[in-house]
Amino acid sequence: MKAYKTFASEKRTFKDRITGANITQLTGYLGHSFHTYFTNNGWYDGNRRLLFTSDRDNATNLFSIQVESGEISQLTDFEPGSRPTVRFTNDVNPKRPEVYYAIGREMRAVNLKTLEDRLLFKVPDGFNAKGGNVGADGQYMYGALMEDLSDRIYTDLKASYIGMKEISSIRPGCCACMMAASFTATTILIPVSPQMARRSCITAM
Repeated sequence: MKAYKTFASEKRTFKDRITGANITQLTGYLGHSFHTYFTNNGWYDGNRRLLFTSDRDNATNLFSIQVESGEISQLTDFEPGSRPTVRFTNDVNPKRPEVYYAIGREMRAVNLKTLEDRLLFKVPDGFNAKGGNVGADGQYMYGALMEDLSDRIYTDLKASYIGMKEISSIRPGCCACMMAASFTATTILIPVSPQMARRSCITAM
């Protein structure tokens, strides 16, 4: 399937003014572009493509860049001002071309070849999904559930960490969870609060 949009190369090479080292800048759009977190593997297609998240066109979406040519492909199609905020991990499954993300109460998967977007599961009422990191064997995806405090605390944790102190002081219900490759169920691994300890399994959609 073709990308939702493609962008011409924005690559440029320049010398670091202090060390003189050659630096290659991959993106140059006037807006946020977020690289993969250093513990996540954002490479795929034989290490020819790299995932990143960008707010270009005033919407947060997933993109990939063909490193040699610099061509950029848009892999998701969220509209400007979309709510709730989408959270991409850019952690590619090592066994198949798939990456995972959280949006509101949903964990979803994107096939990097076909761009098929599928629902993995919905979390219980009153909680939000976070994470989407995949294990080395490609059999399990790991995430977290956290109590939704949006009706009590304004937060912006993506860049400025607004609300972090207030959330920590409340100690919201949260837990780590593991999703099997078949996605027939989600098992809670580390319940951190009494309300989560009572939930041992969440049926997938």
